[in-house]
Amino acid sequence: MASRALSIMLISLVLSCVPIWLEANVPTIEGYKDHIRTCGSTDECEGIWCKQGRLGECLKWTCDLDEDCRKLVRCDRTPGPYCMEGMCTC
Repeated sequence: MASRALSIMLISLVLSCVPIWLEANVPTIEGYKDHIRTCGSTDECEGIWCKQGRLGECLKWTCDLDEDCRKLVRCDRTPGPYCMEGMCTC
């Protein structure tokens, strides 16, 4: 009798943990983070400065929330990115 209760408890524990594990690991499993660029900021650029080979480009992504920016870019050596005045910035 105790083994049946233990089995039910273990199965319910595993089933409750699977969605949490999937939510935490699916973006890395799909290579999601490989597509996010690492950029920074400069005084000449009002948006986000990203290197492209030897050159760079000033990108002005619009946003409503900080989460919108985090889907597009990571900031190098600075916290962020942040959504300020409707534009992503580092």
